[in-house]
Amino acid sequence: MCGWERKANLGWKLGDATPPFDVFRFIEQPSDTVVERGQPAVLNCSAYHQGSSHTPQIRWLRDDVVMNFDQGSRSRRSLMKDLSRNFAKPPMALQVHLGDTAMFSCAIEGIPKPSIRWYKDDVLIGPEDSNYYIHMDGVLEISSVQFSDFGRYKCRSGSMKRSRVSENVLLTQDSDVSTYEGVPPRMLVKPQDTVALEGDTVVLHCAANGRDRQKQRPKITWLRNGITIDMT
Repeated sequence: MCGWERKANLGWKLGDATPPFDVFRFIEQPSDTVVERGQPAVLNCSAYHQGSSHTPQIRWLRDDVVMNFDQGSRSRRSLMKDLSRNFAKPPMALQVHLGDTAMFSCAIEGIPKPSIRWYKDDVLIGPEDSNYYIHMDGVLEISSVQFSDFGRYKCRSGSMKRSRVSENVLLTQDSDVSTYEGVPPRMLVKPQDTVALEGDTVVLHCAANGRDRQKQRPKITWLRNGITIDMT
């Protein structure tokens, strides 16, 4: 288990009102994990103090005994260099019309944050491939899909020393080519609930395919608390 403690150097002085405990909140808590003997395990724990820029100090307990990372069998450094065995969000096969948008996810847990690379037909996708865009969270976006974009896609996450490679998934053309009457809008990606600290960068994805009889694509509008966000 993990817990936090309030340090004297967080800015409180003698005589100041003691903040209630509930101003400390967990962002992520460890969960039950099953691993093979000898294999690494990653347990995540993070918290924040509401109304303060200070980060609470995290302490780990094993069988209710505080773990000492300076004298234990494993150092804090080795604990923090693990990569999950499985993808949290592996890419999934897609079927789209010509001119549609395609998006593939690729997310895996690891510390430090793993890098993401994408391959099409086993060839690395580079910055010179203008029709492709890799978002900061690893999502691959293919805008205005062309015939040449159909094929096999996979992602590689991690580093040269330790990495994970996803299964190949197919991007194929929708067999219904009678689009002259229009295609009803359908959501390709929907925004997901996200927890972040103040000052962090958050990526929310929203994409839709479809077209009317004038070949016009769906228009995406973002709202915050019911109020339209001006994206200009």
